[in-house]
Amino acid sequence: MILSELVTNALKYGLNKSGRAEIEVSAERSGEASRIVVKNRIEQDQPIDPISSSKLGSMLVEQLAADFNASVDARTDGQYYLACVHLPG
Repeated sequence: MILSELVTNALKYGLNKSGRAEIEVSAERSGEASRIVVKNRIEQDQPIDPISSSKLGSMLVEQLAADFNASVDARTDGQYYLACVHLPG
């Protein structure tokens, strides 16, 4: 569900005028820990704030991450939005 919500967010803000989106999803494992990353180019005029507790989707991601003792790191550089979910081993 976390991945689904992050990809939905990427589509919400990443679709360009022709209906295409540049989205990258990756997963890696290091020892017992895992990391899931969703990165998308920002195409909408409105800026994206990193994960904040004021939006329903963000609240869902934070709660689901907490249920798995995971953490979420989200940031933007104005051109790309990057959300990383860090899952402990």
